[in-house]
Amino acid sequence: DDYRDYAVISSELKELAESNPEIFRLETIGKSLGGLDIWVMRIAVAGTEEPDKRPALFIGANLEGIRLLGTEAAMAAINYLQANSDDAEVAKLLTTRTFYIAPLLNPDVHQMVFAEPHWERGTNLTKVNDDLDARTDEDGPDDLNGDGLITMMRIAATDGEYITDPDDTRLMRKADKMKGEKGKYKILTEGMDNDGDGELGEDPPGGVVLNRNFAHDFTYYSKTAGAYPASEPETVALLEFLISHRNIGMVFTFSGQNNLLNLQRGRGPAKIGAAKVKVPARFASFLGIEPDEEMAISEIVEIVKNLPMLQGMEVTEEMVASFFGLGPVMSIQDQDYAYFEEYSKRYKKMLEEKGIDDPSRSAEAATGDGGFITWAYFQYGVPAFTVDLWAVPEEKEEAKEAGSGITVDKLKEMTSEEFIALGEEKISLFLKEVKAPKRFDATMVVNALKGGMINPKRMAEMIEQMGGGASQEGKAKESYILKWAEENVEGGGFVPWTSFNHPTLGEVEIGGMKPFITKNPPYSLAAKVLEPNAEFVIKLAKDLASIEITGVRVKELTDGVYEITAYLKNNGFLPTSLRQGITSRSAGPIILRLETDQKNILSGNRIQRIPSIDGLSVSSEFRWVVQAKRGVKLKITATSARCGSDAKEIVLE
Repeated sequence: DDYRDYAVISSELKELAESNPEIFRLETIGKSLGGLDIWVMRIAVAGTEEPDKRPALFIGANLEGIRLLGTEAAMAAINYLQANSDDAEVAKLLTTRTFYIAPLLNPDVHQMVFAEPHWERGTNLTKVNDDLDARTDEDGPDDLNGDGLITMMRIAATDGEYITDPDDTRLMRKADKMKGEKGKYKILTEGMDNDGDGELGEDPPGGVVLNRNFAHDFTYYSKTAGAYPASEPETVALLEFLISHRNIGMVFTFSGQNNLLNLQRGRGPAKIGAAKVKVPARFASFLGIEPDEEMAISEIVEIVKNLPMLQGMEVTEEMVASFFGLGPVMSIQDQDYAYFEEYSKRYKKMLEEKGIDDPSRSAEAATGDGGFITWAYFQYGVPAFTVDLWAVPEEKEEAKEAGSGITVDKLKEMTSEEFIALGEEKISLFLKEVKAPKRFDATMVVNALKGGMINPKRMAEMIEQMGGGASQEGKAKESYILKWAEENVEGGGFVPWTSFNHPTLGEVEIGGMKPFITKNPPYSLAAKVLEPNAEFVIKLAKDLASIEITGVRVKELTDGVYEITAYLKNNGFLPTSLRQGITSRSAGPIILRLETDQKNILSGNRIQRIPSIDGLSVSSEFRWVVQAKRGVKLKITATSARCGSDAKEIVLE
């Protein structure tokens, strides 16, 4: 009951902006498909530079719509800045940095969480004809037992895939055929055959998962990803805002993913979709390759490395694949990865100091296909982080005979590199546990992963197709969730199985886990994570790159001829542009300009372009020799879209 709905959030944001105009400015960056405003609060205090030209931090929340705690965390960040605006450190941030905070990026789905019947969904209101008939969204779930919840139906069937958990018969899990188990039930979402086609709930309302609708590594021909990248108004609104605010130097979101606790270098090499590729004809002749010749990406890299203009430069598979249009870059660049590691360490330390569970909790994924954070790093070119704030605490495993420690569910979320790093001994144990055919030994699997012929997710799918895949040593994966809910959630987390006479299926049982039980904990339990996370993300703003002209000197060489030297300093912990920002050309160079006509400059360029300056570093020297009268005043300016600007006036004497 303490979670705020859209109307309350909108009201509070408007009130803050109206009562504190010197700090808050509220704007709508677009409307959802359902016509709701998507709010962004700009938070800054007047300083030497306009707020929209200062280094800025973007904080977004709840692209999924069902992650109410993310919205609450973003609101906590807004309130933290207001409550601490007199604190010296926060006051300095408010005059030198800008915060853009969007607490509710998917307002339509957020509102549905508060409506009955409660149905856990993550798709927006876009109409999708899932069953390809003459109607759209006509066959969704139904609250058959009238309890205000959409749960599940279990149906006794000789060809079923599921059995009851031996330890708790309320819970269901897939039968593990590799262990001789035989399925006894089918499991369906609570509902009826509303369109009379013999299928139940195959064309529900909606939609598109917004966090799969961005332009990097987008999955085509997937209904939930959208018809094409940025097909949804909510996605367009967010992209247009960031692209029109190039002063944003870092993106942070509260979501169902976590790349600070589940830090990954990437999800493998550039995704090229095949072991061998053809270089586009317009590049092939330049490289001396036959246009129709198929080559491994590693072979192409060796050819590119030997080009005279690139000798001495680092050339990676990701760079080549991206440049030739062979697939999207998938791994964080070497120079940038150190920053991701540093922020991961800081976040884990904060959780430990605040006594917040559990740095090993598993989010849905560190990054996702077509995800916002993926786009923000690879294409927008800034450090991009996302955290899930809460998960049901997992039971501590009892001491048992050593095994692989891998389940099929865990396998689905691993990268090839992470699985290979387990070592052949553990991989062999895992293959034995899932009763893989003997020809699939650890060495063969490792080589297949290294060669890109398979990945962990595909391995998990194959195991399930062969009838394996039970979680947690034969227990239903919800078992620990149910135990936790009985102790912490009013009414528990489970709807008991109850007989129901279904109009087309006959006798069924309706019940199962309650919606949202793993997403939105009782507010009293989750509230303790809000302020620590809000404080953590707010203080990231002080690390943003910020440029300063320094070390300016004027020396008279002869009558009317002066030598001017200057340096540029980056006062921020972060570089003025990540390596990926340079690669993607999303961040322009720093422009250093001596404000005088070029004809007055005897040596040096009036305008200097600096691609990047490392964090807490000073650039190399910039030098001009100018001809001018004694006492003339000149100005040196430095401007950067993401790092602010600076100016120094000098007198020739």
